[in-house]
Amino acid sequence: MSTTGGDVYATLHFFSPPTDGSRPQFLVTDPSGTGVRNYPHDPQVVLIRDLRGREGDFKLEKHGFAAIQETSSLPAAIRSDGCVDINVLYPEIERLVLKHVESSSRIFIFDHTTRSTKPGLSPCKPVRKVHIDQTPQAVKLRLDRHLGKDDANALLRRHARIRLINVWFPLNPPVLDHPLAFASSESVYDEDLVEVDHIYPDRTGQTYGVKYNTKQEWWYWSEMQNDEMLLLTCFDGVIKDEGMEASQSVRVAHASFAHPLTPEGVAERSSIEVRCLVVG
Repeated sequence: MSTTGGDVYATLHFFSPPTDGSRPQFLVTDPSGTGVRNYPHDPQVVLIRDLRGREGDFKLEKHGFAAIQETSSLPAAIRSDGCVDINVLYPEIERLVLKHVESSSRIFIFDHTTRSTKPGLSPCKPVRKVHIDQTPQAVKLRLDRHLGKDDANALLRRHARIRLINVWFPLNPPVLDHPLAFASSESVYDEDLVEVDHIYPDRTGQTYGVKYNTKQEWWYWSEMQNDEMLLLTCFDGVIKDEGMEASQSVRVAHASFAHPLTPEGVAERSSIEVRCLVVG
């Protein structure tokens, strides 16, 4: 019997601008991704609908996310000590993305992150702030960094379509603790997005902070299992000579949340997200 399924009202932490009017920034101080920000959060209680039983209603090209149910070798990529075998993980992720993402012709997986609420299991915790992983400028920087300038410039010259897609799935299903909430792309307006500089020791990237808007439509997938994964579009755009120009407004705001019906004593959430540059 489901214990944490169904629509719920829960708190999400939205962007609020710096009180001194300065440019928003997050200074990364640790390899785990923790750091110091110069802006506050705006906690808001929102309705988060459960897509369980409606998995086929959501399309990557329209909503920016897709719920995939398929037996795969992904569980085999997680060793008994909790470490990830990328020699198993990455080829399987590539196969699944090519299968489920329309018009994809080339996949480049540039990193992955495991997260857990259990102390000591992973240095990275579920991210509670509402955000989008990449801005257009950040995607351009990632192309240069991961593909090399020659390859990136070749994509630029032919106006290639580039997508940055996260593949998210649980490591200790079912997910009862801190599930992931994500907003339908159509309900998140450009004027609600704010560039936030992520300052690393060797580079500066960008994410979008997301301001609260009553028109946003939030979803989650209750009690995710071993054969279930989420595809989340962080960017979908076309490379033009003058830089990045978004071909569609498909980009998914997301954040973890404390589910109000999570029973005491359940296993802490552990998950993994794999980040893919998708060409085509």
